[in-house]
Amino acid sequence: MQLSKAEKRAEIELIRAIAIACVVYIHVASVIVKNLSEVDQTSWFVLTFFDAMVRWCVPVFIMVSGSLLLQKSEPHAQFVKKRLSRVGLPLLIWLPLYWIGVAFFEPPLPNIQTLVNSVLFEQPYLHFYFLIVMVQLALLTPWLRSVVRSLTRRSLALLTAIFLFIGMAYQSKTTSIFYLFIPYLGYYLYGFLTKHLAFKRHKSQLFAISVFLITACTMVIAQYFLQTSSTKFFGMDSATDVVDYLSPAVVVLSLLVFPLLNTPMVYQLVIKFFPANIITSLGECSFGIYLIHPILQLVLVRLIPNLYVLQMNWAIPATLLLTAGIFLTSWAIAWLIRQIPHLRWSI
Repeated sequence: MQLSKAEKRAEIELIRAIAIACVVYIHVASVIVKNLSEVDQTSWFVLTFFDAMVRWCVPVFIMVSGSLLLQKSEPHAQFVKKRLSRVGLPLLIWLPLYWIGVAFFEPPLPNIQTLVNSVLFEQPYLHFYFLIVMVQLALLTPWLRSVVRSLTRRSLALLTAIFLFIGMAYQSKTTSIFYLFIPYLGYYLYGFLTKHLAFKRHKSQLFAISVFLITACTMVIAQYFLQTSSTKFFGMDSATDVVDYLSPAVVVLSLLVFPLLNTPMVYQLVIKFFPANIITSLGECSFGIYLIHPILQLVLVRLIPNLYVLQMNWAIPATLLLTAGIFLTSWAIAWLIRQIPHLRWSI
């Protein structure tokens, strides 16, 4: 089953739409996933299993960028200028907005030295590392294009594997802005390497899904033991190590999901329930949703001081409703901003 050029574009937007929904879920469910002792175990296992199954979302965003950007041919300066306006300018706008928002909702405002250190040596806010990574990859892309075109497919696969192993070795210990992109290079190259790869045979799809589910279950079990005992599990110190975007388990999930989502059958199935224009809108607004949704979480916590307590008591319905509400509201705000010519560039 072959997709037309327009359908292929919509398929990419569908992958982005699914990925950004998963990002919102991870951020909403984190209060449950990280606090096994404060919630009933059934709810914890259900929500943590969902959390494990969607941990591929950020790596797949990077893979999509790699698959699209590394195959293009255009003047280096033109590409860098265009890409920095797409990712770099929103970073410069939204970073101070988040500082102001955090100061308002969680005072006091940090001093200048703390702000500078938070950018250079720490994570400025929950999700800004991704924007920094994308800016750095954009600056590197013109050179990477020359590299990937000069390599055989086997050599490119080896280079991709090397960087994936480097990423797993770094894991979340990478904080300095100066080399933040290095662990994610493997995902970026993998997107280009597998841009035309899809699990088209029924047997290969079943195998990929089976490995995916087994890996997700293993992640849940590992988190359970790490939160209920002081012993290490598979050499990991804490539950967050299991679900880090560079952990071995998440690497496995990500490598499987990208070809699975590239399967035309997935797009054909989704299009039966959601119109193409809705899918395209969600995909185009995904970057805006990524930028907006954490601020909505801050606002909700301020408006409903006992929100986390309510979420703990009604874990499954509260988490799913919050995810849906924050996702849809972020989408609406992002869509409205994109309708304003002078603000459209900010997301």
